[in-house]
Amino acid sequence: MQQNTNTTLQDLDALVKSIKQSTSKHLLNSSWLLFLSFIFILSGLACLIFIFVMKNVWPFYIIDELQHANSLQQFATTNADVNAFAIFIKILFAICGFAFLYIAMLCNNLRTKNAIIQQTGKKLKDINTQMQTQFASLEPSTNADDLKIKEAKDLEFLD
Repeated sequence: MQQNTNTTLQDLDALVKSIKQSTSKHLLNSSWLLFLSFIFILSGLACLIFIFVMKNVWPFYIIDELQHANSLQQFATTNADVNAFAIFIKILFAICGFAFLYIAMLCNNLRTKNAIIQQTGKKLKDINTQMQTQFASLEPSTNADDLKIKEAKDLEFLD
């Protein structure tokens, strides 16, 4: 019984130490992850909104002018190429926007997992201290060698 309890306490103590070490090694704490998540959400929304205001921004308004220019409509292949290029640019910004939003979601998940690991470490530490106090309250004479010594002393008194 005592050996099983010692083994359990040692295993639990090792687990608590490993969790404490892993939580202390986190490079990104909760506030930093929250800040990164906020930045990525803003970047993602900016990319998605930019698709609709692209024709008013300096280098990208040229694509809109080329797309709707009358001089290029006589060349069917050039107009199709310009239209495809304009759609490609919009798709590229949409992919970047969704990628930023996905990274923000990953940052939120990581922040949640870090909080769960810290709570688990605290709970395991509490369980470990409770088990140690319960183990300390047990009598140390439950060992088999101690019982043999007591039996030998009892026999000496009987002589």
